[in-house]
Amino acid sequence: MTPHVHHNLDPLLREPARRAVTGVSRSAWYVLMAKDEAPKPVHVSSRSVAWRSSDLQKWAESRQALEAAK
Repeated sequence: MTPHVHHNLDPLLREPARRAVTGVSRSAWYVLMAKDEAPKPVHVSSRSVAWRSSDLQKWAESRQALEAAK
């Protein structure tokens, strides 16, 4: 029997990787989340969160498009 392999997994990124992808400080990011202007994290444990890589990439691309339109 062949094990099921997931090729389309969406990696979860912890805070340092989220900051590297978005270029936004932790405090500014939480302000954006409170205003529904940034993706919310996924709870990976009772005291730990991470963000879906695809959500951060889409967010970064949308910000770039907004900056280009100015």
